[in-house]
Amino acid sequence: MAGYMPLQRQVGFIYDNPNLFIIAHELGHGAFNLRHTFSPESFIAAERTTQNLMDYAGGTELWVHQWEFIHDPQSVWFAWAQDESEGAYGALGVYTEAYIKNIRCKRYRGENNYYDETFKYVNGEYNYDAWSHPDLLNDEKYGNIWVWYTCNKSEAIDVSKISRLGSYVYVGNENGCRLKFLVRDGNYNESDDLAQSFLEYLTVSSSGYNTQFNKYIAELSRSSSEKIMNEILNMSSCTMEKLSAEWRLFFFEKIITQDDVISESEAVCINRILSTVKDEGQASTLIASIKEKGYERKMIKSITNMRSTVFSNIANGLSWLYYSQNKNTVLEAGKNVAAENFYAWEPYGNVKEKYEAVASNPSFSTFFDWMYNSRTYTYTVHLEDDGRFRVHAIGTEFSHLGPATYQYDFYISPFETVSVYLASKNKYINIEDYTVVMPGVLFAWVIDQGEREANQMMINIGATAVSFYLGGAAIVKATGTAGKIINTILFAKGLADIMLSSPEVLNILVKKKGDKGDVFITKYKDLSKIIDCGLIFKDFADKEISSKISLLITAWGEVDESIKDELKKNKPEVFNYVQEEINKLSN
Repeated sequence: MAGYMPLQRQVGFIYDNPNLFIIAHELGHGAFNLRHTFSPESFIAAERTTQNLMDYAGGTELWVHQWEFIHDPQSVWFAWAQDESEGAYGALGVYTEAYIKNIRCKRYRGENNYYDETFKYVNGEYNYDAWSHPDLLNDEKYGNIWVWYTCNKSEAIDVSKISRLGSYVYVGNENGCRLKFLVRDGNYNESDDLAQSFLEYLTVSSSGYNTQFNKYIAELSRSSSEKIMNEILNMSSCTMEKLSAEWRLFFFEKIITQDDVISESEAVCINRILSTVKDEGQASTLIASIKEKGYERKMIKSITNMRSTVFSNIANGLSWLYYSQNKNTVLEAGKNVAAENFYAWEPYGNVKEKYEAVASNPSFSTFFDWMYNSRTYTYTVHLEDDGRFRVHAIGTEFSHLGPATYQYDFYISPFETVSVYLASKNKYINIEDYTVVMPGVLFAWVIDQGEREANQMMINIGATAVSFYLGGAAIVKATGTAGKIINTILFAKGLADIMLSSPEVLNILVKKKGDKGDVFITKYKDLSKIIDCGLIFKDFADKEISSKISLLITAWGEVDESIKDELKKNKPEVFNYVQEEINKLSN
């Protein structure tokens, strides 16, 4: 333990000359009543999974609710009876272990530069951390290993430069920034021999690294689930990337089969196992094995709250694994999804905002009254006993006859491919007028997130999802329900653009009631109101949109030929556009 300061106490303890992060962490407990981010009293995230000051990962972030405590610290009833671990910082050795693993990882990859955000300095030399009885893979018995970051600025070190002087091992350029390790034996005496073995451990060859890795993984496989989880949480990125599909599945099964309910730490481990796959073939193998044994549904089935960190970690791991497959294979699957797996997100996008400024203009107000839609839509995601997601959609329409409610349900499996046409950008997936291919679990996650602030995991996976899009050609060639939905949305938005830029078009169509141009506009407005919703899916399209499309097509066919001739003469490009779009919808 590196430090201890109980909540709301005036005295704390710091051990072994630790760094400023530990001091700040302890003051957070004692001076400002801040709990650990993983505290069962106010759980936010699993241990060592955030960069928050009150976690054990060495971060410095403070979040809104914590600043509220700092400005107005609250009293703790029966503070004398609190769990003593709440005020402790157990980070002693965390930095040393991380630096050693990362240095070896960088060298194994052939990378020279290594930077860590914890590289700070105080008067040119900063005493960081000491790892007592380090469990390295060379089987040497060290007493402890100390580390310093020696530099007058914060920058990367060159891990290709490693040397020893007595019991000290240096990593980095002699005249630049570097880490200094002090190696001691079991009696805590400085040891030149152990320092030499430590240097050899850091500079191990690729074959030696692989040998140590294989031995380590074999021994780990015989350990308890708790030991496995602890190791996975602390594995370097190199170690995670080297895990084969077989070992990943082995550790995954070891974790997922031990309890019916998945804990926060188990979910973090599952996330690491699945999200660190880099090989396309390995991703496909894992997905096939997980689906064959129904593990993806077992995980979803065990979750009680989609807004928990357990779900976020599982959804993130499954989504990253899905996107680690061959990209062309994923996109091909997206092109060929069944109608039930095609969706349109926010069909009108920002159309309302775009035209609101002109809606009060007498020339447009009647046409644009659909902006003030009398329908409202809500979407809620439910976790089913069979491990699927059920999305419950409710539409309510208000009229002089009173409210009318429309209810629909559709189901999504975690690993099934869905294609989502994004008519506008959203805060999760920053792309518009494209169809994005994604796994069902990610789509359900986005729907459930709604307007709430997205967490960093969702933002990161959304940035990857953007690259799995179907281009314009794929949209143009879309057929069946998908094609009809996309063409309807594009036509509805396109006609609005035309009316805005060419007022005479609207005047031509509605100037004489008997010529049926006004009926066409009315049917267009009816269709627009229907698709002015948050999400379009097959059942909704079949029951709500198809009939409106038929009425629109019929209305255009009944428009007097004199009106069409006038439109063709004065606005030929508009006439051709409307006729082509009507033909698409007819087909």
